[in-house]
Amino acid sequence: LVVYGEDITARLQAEQALKEHQLHLEEQVKDRTEQIMQQQHRLEGIIDALPVALCIKDREGRYQLGNRVFTQEHHQTKDSLIGKTVEELWPAEMAANIRRQDQSLLHGAPLLRYEFSGPGPGGRAMDLLVTKAALLDATGQPESVLTMGGDIGDIKTPQRDRAAGKTEAERRT
Repeated sequence: LVVYGEDITARLQAEQALKEHQLHLEEQVKDRTEQIMQQQHRLEGIIDALPVALCIKDREGRYQLGNRVFTQEHHQTKDSLIGKTVEELWPAEMAANIRRQDQSLLHGAPLLRYEFSGPGPGGRAMDLLVTKAALLDATGQPESVLTMGGDIGDIKTPQRDRAAGKTEAERRT
């Protein structure tokens, strides 16, 4: 008869410590995931609260994000916007211009800022101050384009009215 015995106390203690550590890590992951979700919800709320149309397009010109103002102006839902191209939302000439601007930003051009006056989605007249910038990936390379358009119609309409009035007054004299 042979009897063999081995003290496994240390192994059992190590297994218990490992289980406790695993539970602790799982709790940390759960807490951090909750924090990230709250932060994402907060950022989405901020983006939607902005009084400007905001969108982000990827390198291929597909919409990745649009805020409330942008989606309303384009008669889209956030989900229906994702993946569409500028050609699907804008007339051909404007889409080509938007794509050229985006590509110049993705190839290193600095921030673009300009006034746009003309037809918007559905042909409605728009006066916007447009700002466009490349967004960079973790390596510092341009990966997408951020576009913001703020309505400046309250400023431009009176300016046009004054100019028209001045022209009319000059014509009469």
